Amino acid sequence: MAEAGAKVVVAARNEEKLAALVQEIAGKGGEAYAVKLECGGRGTDQAAFRTILEKFGKVDILVNNAAITRDVWPCA
Repeated sequence: MAEAGAKVVVAARNEEKLAALVQEIAGKGGEAYAVKLECGGRGTDQAAFRTILEKFGKVDILVNNAAITRDVWPCA
Protein backbone atom coordinates (compact mmCIF):
# COMPACT_ATOMS: atom_id res chain seq x y z
CA MET A 1 0.00 0.00 0.00
CA ALA A 2 2.83 2.37 0.84
CA GLU A 3 4.47 1.68 -2.52
CA ALA A 4 1.19 2.73 -4.15
CA GLY A 5 1.27 6.07 -2.30
CA ALA A 6 -0.78 5.33 0.81
CA LYS A 7 0.21 6.77 4.16
CA VAL A 8 0.46 3.71 6.38
CA VAL A 9 -0.01 3.49 10.13
CA VAL A 10 1.45 0.38 11.73
CA ALA A 11 0.45 -0.65 15.24
CA ALA A 12 1.91 -3.27 17.55
CA ARG A 13 3.27 -3.81 21.05
CA ASN A 14 6.97 -3.93 20.19
CA GLU A 15 8.33 -0.43 19.57
CA GLU A 16 11.64 -1.69 18.16
CA LYS A 17 9.89 -3.79 15.52
CA LEU A 18 7.57 -0.88 14.73
CA ALA A 19 10.53 1.44 14.20
CA ALA A 20 12.20 -1.10 11.93
CA LEU A 21 9.02 -1.48 9.87
CA VAL A 22 8.63 2.29 9.51
CA GLN A 23 12.25 2.48 8.30
CA GLU A 24 11.66 -0.38 5.85
CA ILE A 25 8.61 1.33 4.39
CA ALA A 26 10.45 4.67 4.18
CA GLY A 27 13.38 2.93 2.50
CA LYS A 28 11.02 1.85 -0.27
CA GLY A 29 9.74 5.39 -0.74
CA GLY A 30 6.60 5.09 1.37
CA GLU A 31 5.35 7.06 4.33
CA ALA A 32 4.62 5.30 7.60
CA TYR A 33 3.80 6.20 11.18
CA ALA A 34 4.01 3.86 14.17
CA VAL A 35 1.59 3.61 17.09
CA LYS A 36 2.27 1.38 20.09
CA LEU A 37 -0.89 -0.60 20.76
CA GLU A 38 -1.78 -3.34 23.22
CA CYS A 39 -4.47 -5.61 21.82
CA GLY A 40 -7.43 -5.85 24.12
CA GLY A 41 -6.69 -2.64 26.01
CA ARG A 42 -9.80 -0.59 25.35
CA GLY A 43 -8.36 2.71 26.64
CA THR A 44 -5.12 2.36 24.69
CA ASP A 45 -7.03 1.43 21.54
CA GLN A 46 -9.12 4.60 21.75
CA ALA A 47 -6.09 6.79 22.49
CA ALA A 48 -4.16 5.30 19.56
CA PHE A 49 -7.07 5.88 17.19
CA ARG A 50 -7.42 9.50 18.36
CA THR A 51 -3.70 9.99 17.68
CA ILE A 52 -4.07 8.56 14.18
CA LEU A 53 -7.08 10.77 13.42
CA GLU A 54 -5.26 13.87 14.72
CA LYS A 55 -2.28 13.11 12.48
CA PHE A 56 -4.10 12.07 9.29
CA GLY A 57 -7.70 13.29 9.70
CA LYS A 58 -9.29 10.04 8.54
CA VAL A 59 -8.78 6.34 7.96
CA ASP A 60 -9.53 4.98 4.49
CA ILE A 61 -8.61 1.32 5.02
CA LEU A 62 -8.30 -0.61 8.27
CA VAL A 63 -6.75 -4.07 8.48
CA ASN A 64 -7.04 -5.87 11.82
CA ASN A 65 -4.54 -8.66 12.08
CA ALA A 66 -4.09 -9.75 15.69
CA ALA A 67 -2.62 -13.23 15.71
CA ILE A 68 -3.45 -14.93 18.96
CA THR A 69 -2.89 -18.66 19.14
CA ARG A 70 -2.79 -21.35 21.77
CA ASP A 71 -1.10 -24.10 19.78
CA VAL A 72 -0.08 -27.14 21.77
CA TRP A 73 2.38 -29.51 20.17
CA PRO A 74 2.62 -32.98 21.65
CA CYS A 75 6.03 -33.91 22.95
CA ALA A 76 7.21 -37.23 21.53
